[in-house]
Amino acid sequence: MKVSLLLLLLVFQVNVDLRAMIMRHDRPDSLYLELGNQFPCVGQIMRMGGATLIAPDVAVTAAHVAMAIQQRNPTVELGGELYGIKEMLIFPQTSQREFNPDLALLRLDREVIGIERARLYTLEPEAGKAIYFVGCGNSGNGKEGVTIRDGKRRGASNIVDSVSATELYFDLDSAEGATELEGINGPGDSGSPTLYKEDGKVYLAGVSSRGVPGPQGVFRYGCGDIHVRVKSFAGIIEELLINPEKWDQDGYRRIIPSERAMPELPEDARGDIIGEFVRVFASRKSEEYERFSQRYRTAEVLAKRTPEERSEWYEQSLIDYGVIEPVIVREVNAEEIETQMITEIGALLTFRFTFSGDEPLKLESVSIE
Repeated sequence: MKVSLLLLLLVFQVNVDLRAMIMRHDRPDSLYLELGNQFPCVGQIMRMGGATLIAPDVAVTAAHVAMAIQQRNPTVELGGELYGIKEMLIFPQTSQREFNPDLALLRLDREVIGIERARLYTLEPEAGKAIYFVGCGNSGNGKEGVTIRDGKRRGASNIVDSVSATELYFDLDSAEGATELEGINGPGDSGSPTLYKEDGKVYLAGVSSRGVPGPQGVFRYGCGDIHVRVKSFAGIIEELLINPEKWDQDGYRRIIPSERAMPELPEDARGDIIGEFVRVFASRKSEEYERFSQRYRTAEVLAKRTPEERSEWYEQSLIDYGVIEPVIVREVNAEEIETQMITEIGALLTFRFTFSGDEPLKLESVSIE
């Protein structure tokens, strides 16, 4: 991650919105692996993110993860067994620019047997409480960043630093002030839970939504993590579990996987270029990215990087993010198109494409916000 972040800073202006378990550098990985296996109610949605079982056939994840898996014949792994996803419910959104609240329910194709579900947290205020994170995303430590991409389940502990009406906030402390197995979520863990244990019972207190860079950047000591506050939505979630017909109520988006059409791109050269940019990432071939650059980037942009540097950035981006898929497309003005993209590991990124006014049209810049 260290190399790719440097390259991103060279190529883009970055405000990363990612979700990996980032651990203490002075604790053995084996302890985090052991902790992760203590929570079988946490599942993995392919490479896209996590989900938590809250009913025999219903799991909770992040809305942006649910949006990312709609056309992928999605499955959830729980207890070593794969379960299909019959339908998904995206909670009513209060913003057109981001998922807020970043929350969704998944109805599985059958009931999960032999795994105790997590209860919804409705107890006293969360601030100051000791909690656990569990996920199977990319991992590393707060000193070096992301270094492990083995897909194994890990757990970590943390303290709820602050609470708002709808969100929980955590940060990654170094040895001083840290918990024994301090950790925080990272890439591939969107939708994974904040868990609280009491009297042998497991409670779902939060759902991983987005990260906040710290003084040393993302996935390093001092970075932060924001989770949806489940307590604020517990009542409506319980109602939705009891009354399935409410999945069709106004404001909610009930989605059957594979039924969604991709958002429409502008029907002009700008849309063609954005569509080609997405296709090039799906090809997973650096030579395709170079062909795209030679055809669509301005001469000034091409002069700033060598083909080898462009190839290195592209290859590392595939490791860190995977392929990308448009979720929302918004025309800012004649020269700028803003596109929210879901990545293969479940991160939600906003790409701002800026075009030259010359003919033929060229891609002047791409920034990630």
